[in-house]
Amino acid sequence: MSSQVKGKTVSNALTTEYEENLPLSSSYENAMQALSSLITRQKRGEQSHIAGRYGKLQRMSMYLKILGLEDRIAELKVIHVSGTKGKGSTCTFCEAILRECGFRTGLFTSPHLIDVRERFRINGLDITEDKFLFYFWECWHLLR
Repeated sequence: MSSQVKGKTVSNALTTEYEENLPLSSSYENAMQALSSLITRQKRGEQSHIAGRYGKLQRMSMYLKILGLEDRIAELKVIHVSGTKGKGSTCTFCEAILRECGFRTGLFTSPHLIDVRERFRINGLDITEDKFLFYFWECWHLLR
């Protein structure tokens, strides 16, 4: 996702409910536990138990609205790469070309190998733990 998609900021009080008085690494562990709690272990093709009355696209649109990102998303120029092989390499290559041409870039790839922050790059740089925690908890609280 582009670095332009930052949404509105919230007060530090809101983002500290899960991390109050904890060292950064402990706070990061809390974020990873919260993120892991969303994994369903559902197999591809199975009906989702959280789908309810909304499809995936409708639910994503609702999330964007709750996060206040609808207008920001509409402003982005997005390259979406799909297929079975080479997506990460293709995206990394395109992102490097765009940066070399002077564009501000954001790169999201999936899956990650070791750390979830590997998925996010802003202008060619990995997202910092501090920045990840800030935006993770902001989204977590707003979407809860």
